[in-house]
Amino acid sequence: MAPTGLIVLDDCNPVSANLASDKPTGSAWNGDVWKVMAFIRATQPQWRALTVDADQGVGLIWGFAAAAAPVADETISQFKGLTFADLERDRAGIIGLTPPRFLPRDCPAWPGPTRSLKSI
Repeated sequence: MAPTGLIVLDDCNPVSANLASDKPTGSAWNGDVWKVMAFIRATQPQWRALTVDADQGVGLIWGFAAAAAPVADETISQFKGLTFADLERDRAGIIGLTPPRFLPRDCPAWPGPTRSLKSI
């Protein structure tokens, strides 16, 4: 990943346990991609990661000047074990839920003073 790169993940803020299931439900479904945001935020502090409170949550990860830190298998299992109830207790802390108007200026997706988020 280029140091100035940006990873975008969709559906990082499910609104119900049914949508957050790790198994497809047959209709609208977010899956457990929100756990990726929780994992990155907790294990890779050298990167920036947040979830924009838009649609069903748009995850943004950037700041790749430093390589990924090693992560133990036990840590991966811990994040796989998170529940929707865990997410409900602290969306801001777990997935970095952020209103679009508070997108940090160092984020490559920041629209700047003359563009809107819709143009990105």
